[in-house]
Amino acid sequence: VLRDAAGKDEYVASVFAQGSAFWQGLGLLLDGGDGADTYEGYWYVQGANAHYALTLFSDEGGDDRYDPTFTMAATSIGVGHDYSAALHLDLGGNDHYRAPGLSLGSGNINGIGFLLNVGGDDVYEAAGEPTLGAGNYSAEAPYGLPRQEAPTIGVFVDNEHHRHAFFTA
Repeated sequence: VLRDAAGKDEYVASVFAQGSAFWQGLGLLLDGGDGADTYEGYWYVQGANAHYALTLFSDEGGDDRYDPTFTMAATSIGVGHDYSAALHLDLGGNDHYRAPGLSLGSGNINGIGFLLNVGGDDVYEAAGEPTLGAGNYSAEAPYGLPRQEAPTIGVFVDNEHHRHAFFTA
């Protein structure tokens, strides 16, 4: 659990950090106030998890920047992987997301991923797919297994009319 009450913060991490969890774990990042925060991470960060885990990433406001300089690998920013559930909340401000493939409120191989951004003029850059609320049954588990019957869910919600989403190569 990481809890910060207020201020303009810079978070820098590598793998499984910033509201992340692994194998039946629980991860929370709760950033309060309305500071303009910067989050930098590489893989499984900012409300992402794997293998029966639960995560909550919550930023209460401010003009935040997600991964403005890091080149991310995958599976980050509101992604649930392998029977996990992940929730990424940004509750205000003009935010800029720079994301990898498998990101931004996506579920992967029976996971549930959710991204909710409230208000602001937001920008979403994704380096590949699946992203922006995708549900992806990956090749990690062969097709035809009973687990293929379980849902994979991705949800992406930006409740403001001013959003810009595009893919970068």
